[in-house]
Amino acid sequence: MSKRVDTGADAIYNSGFTSHASRSNIKIETDSDTILLFQELISTPSKLDNWDYKEKALKTTAKLLFPLAPWVMAQRANTMHSKHALLFVRDLVQVALGGERSMSVRMRIDLMMDSAVEADPIHLRADISQTDSYIPMALIDQLRDYDAGCALANLTDTPEKLREMVQSLYVMFGTGR
Repeated sequence: MSKRVDTGADAIYNSGFTSHASRSNIKIETDSDTILLFQELISTPSKLDNWDYKEKALKTTAKLLFPLAPWVMAQRANTMHSKHALLFVRDLVQVALGGERSMSVRMRIDLMMDSAVEADPIHLRADISQTDSYIPMALIDQLRDYDAGCALANLTDTPEKLREMVQSLYVMFGTGR
C-alpha cells in the first residue's frame, strides 16, 4: 500500500516535487509520459521541431503543472525542497510569465542534486524563513492573473524552451535527479 502524504497536491514524486495529476494523494516514483518524452529527446534531438512531440510535451506539462499557481504554492510549502529546487520553480514561473531564467537549467539541476546539498548544506538547504525570497508571493499573484494558455505557450514556444521544459519535467517527475 502506498504511503499517504499531505502536500496540497495529488501526487508526490521521489524528487519531492508534487503534481496535480490525479493520483489520489499518493507517493509515486515517476511519471511514465515524462520518461518517454525525455528518452525521445535524447535519442532524436530533432524531435523538438516535430509538432506531435511538442503536443505530447504540452499535454504532459499541463497534466503535471497546471493550474500553475496552485502547483507553485504546493512547491513553496513543501519543506522537502532545497533552496535551488525552489529557485528552479521560480525560474519556471519566470519563463511562464514571458521572462528568462536566472540560471541555466543544467546549472540549477546540478545545485539541486542531493550530493550538492549534502556537500554544502548551509548554502543549499532551503531556509523556511526565506521562502518568500525564493518564490515571492507577488510572483504567484502575477501568475494567478496570467492566462494559462499563454503561460504554457511561453514554456514551450521555442525549441530551446521546449528542450528545457522536457528536461525540467524529467528532473521533477522522471528519474533525472
